[in-house]
Amino acid sequence: MDCGIIAALGAPACRRVRVAVAVTLALTAVVSLSGCVDPAAVRAMASPDDPFARALHRNYLDIADRQAEDGSAFAASFFAYKAREAAKGEFVLPERLDDWRLGGDAAATLSLARLRLVSALAEKARRTAPEAAARAQVLFDCWVAAEEVQEDPQDCGGRFRQALNEVEAADPTN
Repeated sequence: MDCGIIAALGAPACRRVRVAVAVTLALTAVVSLSGCVDPAAVRAMASPDDPFARALHRNYLDIADRQAEDGSAFAASFFAYKAREAAKGEFVLPERLDDWRLGGDAAATLSLARLRLVSALAEKARRTAPEAAARAQVLFDCWVAAEEVQEDPQDCGGRFRQALNEVEAADPTN
């Protein structure tokens, strides 16, 4: 991509424009391929039998509802999609940080948080503390999304840390 007039601002500005265009195209592709997911339709789905998946389904829907109330249709659809996958019994992972535009400090903090979360989930947390484990995963995803758009990430981040501490306390081997 030729940065045109932005090239006059220097290589870093040109790179940022390229990254912004690439992210926009990727998000557009994801939305167009997956379509918008309506939280109300996902709420009508049967909850899975697995306690962890059931808690993921419910918690992702709660975040989707809040995003819809705040007028963020894309974020509501994103979290509703994850709720739908949990309801279908799919293995829903915490967000991959490579898929988001995060600043250096935020990326480092989130990377360490994700490692702790994935480690806890890989152990017995899904069985020993399914509610707290699901809440931690959903709040991690909320934190990542909030960091990218720089909307009060501490709200989700602080609640994530509380939930993860609860998960780790439930399994002393962590």
